[in-house]
Amino acid sequence: MTKRKSGGIASFAAALALAGCGGGGGAAFDPFPATDNVLPAEHPGAGAPMQTLADHAAAGGTWRVNLDGQAGVSTAGDMTLYDALTYDADLDVWGIYVNGEMIALSFVSGSTNTYEATCSFLTNCQIWLVPDRVATGTTDYGAFGFVYVNGVWPSVAAEYFHYGLKTPVSAMPVGGTASYSGEWEANFAFLGDPQEYRGTATVEATFAPDGGTVAVSVGMASPFPFDLSGSATISGNSYAGTMTGTMVDIDGNSYTFAAAAGNTVSGAFYGPDQTGTSGETAGVFHVATDPADANQMEIAGGFWAQQTSYAAP
Repeated sequence: MTKRKSGGIASFAAALALAGCGGGGGAAFDPFPATDNVLPAEHPGAGAPMQTLADHAAAGGTWRVNLDGQAGVSTAGDMTLYDALTYDADLDVWGIYVNGEMIALSFVSGSTNTYEATCSFLTNCQIWLVPDRVATGTTDYGAFGFVYVNGVWPSVAAEYFHYGLKTPVSAMPVGGTASYSGEWEANFAFLGDPQEYRGTATVEATFAPDGGTVAVSVGMASPFPFDLSGSATISGNSYAGTMTGTMVDIDGNSYTFAAAAGNTVSGAFYGPDQTGTSGETAGVFHVATDPADANQMEIAGGFWAQQTSYAAP
């Protein structure tokens, strides 16, 4: 388990010279220049060019990540909506869509992961973008990412999303089981003191001709017990379902996250196939206590996991 209030997972290679919203001052900001290579909706298949996210990053110019209009999950309600990210070859982020507005991000000198922007929908908006797993070399095909939005720490919220080279629907197994092991990270909206924690994530998939099911587990034992379990239904190369669980904070306060609207888990399978040990999965989760509960808590997070086994039917 790791707790983090700020700071990066990995350093970006260079600073950006862009600022403002929708272009800001100076030269017009073009979020999707002609040299972009856009991640395809599905992995191109074994033997085809551009096999990994790193291949796209190394192709030169800039590359665009489609997020399929994901709303993501957030500890800030429905404040943000991500449509696409734009990276350059060094994995520096050019911009991100928030609430349908293209925000040109400006790197903060002296920081490893902080980007600033002025946004029309918030005053004194600052966005921290934490480098995704591509920058750390821990993923080939899929990743989750997140941004902090809304002012100076600790008055921040976090929005999570996932993306990558999805397994072609035609290559998805129609039987068998697969196991995955990886990591999660989440924003815990403690009253007046939001905090980030991370830990180990496990995913179990049971494939069937009509899709199948997925079980997602995230949790930690220290500094306080926290356990969430997700149950989802596979559709094509994606899955969605319900997340439930419990938590006891360091002061002994108990929290229950029951099956309810908004307590969700969703994700997708990434890579050329899911019948070996090269497949990946990534997704997001969100839980909140019942508004009537004495102790209130909201958690939003993301997870990524590498396939460890596949058992044929």
